[in-house]
Amino acid sequence: MAGQISSGFNGPLPFHMETGYVGVGESDEDQLFYYFVKSETNPREDPLIMWLTGGPGCSAWIGLNEVGPLIMEYKEFNGSIPGLLLNPNSWTKIASIIFVDSPVRTGFSYSKGYKKSGDFKASKELYQFLRKVTLISTSGLKILVAYWAHFIESTDQYLKSLLYSNTLCSSSVYNKCAGKVEIKYYRLPGFNLTGPAKSNGSSTGNIYPGYSRVNHGKYAVSDVRAHIGTSNLIWDYFYTTAGVSFGTYNPAIVSQLQEIFEADWNSPYALAVEPLESLKAS
Repeated sequence: MAGQISSGFNGPLPFHMETGYVGVGESDEDQLFYYFVKSETNPREDPLIMWLTGGPGCSAWIGLNEVGPLIMEYKEFNGSIPGLLLNPNSWTKIASIIFVDSPVRTGFSYSKGYKKSGDFKASKELYQFLRKVTLISTSGLKILVAYWAHFIESTDQYLKSLLYSNTLCSSSVYNKCAGKVEIKYYRLPGFNLTGPAKSNGSSTGNIYPGYSRVNHGKYAVSDVRAHIGTSNLIWDYFYTTAGVSFGTYNPAIVSQLQEIFEADWNSPYALAVEPLESLKAS
């Protein structure tokens, strides 16, 4: 449903709203219902908020009436359908919001199975929900990762597991998915000689290939925005490093960074990452 509501509101909605189901759990046996309302200001650039109503067991409709664009019209009941009014203080003035009926059997969410719900099951299914909803759109995601001798094996497994999103993308008829995740390792000649310059006070002979630090820069670029950083993003980033970063919508900077990324992405040193074998088999 987009831009209209069957009853309670007089006329077409002056904002974009969608509702629907996303299958989660084993064989999509649980169906989570959601309301999605686009930002009324700038949906391309405004943040996305996910709202979960407390309880547990309360419908997301309550949140839609608390911070969303519609509120109930409170008046003496006369037997008719309750009216809906526009909320002048809706959070959707500055953000897009997805309201989810979670856990399953809350609100309009339902299950085709008989398993009991709980915190662990609910959180796991919300994670599946988010991964699927993200890929319902036509957005593509390319990740280019510098690969050195000291590359962490667990990082490799984590990145490869992200590619399972492409399998989830086509795993349900409800997804209508056209998005895709692609990952490449940027592996320069001599990558295996990299590492600490000294160990226990002695020179190791390790050396980085010439000009390679340029390709080690941390940045993200989309169709409209660029973000550039100088340091690794670690848990103590804000108080133990001297790194700086900035984000910009400047078209010239965004365009230049897009060109740099595409040049590296299409480089012969950029090697495609394949999904984990265990996920391929599933």
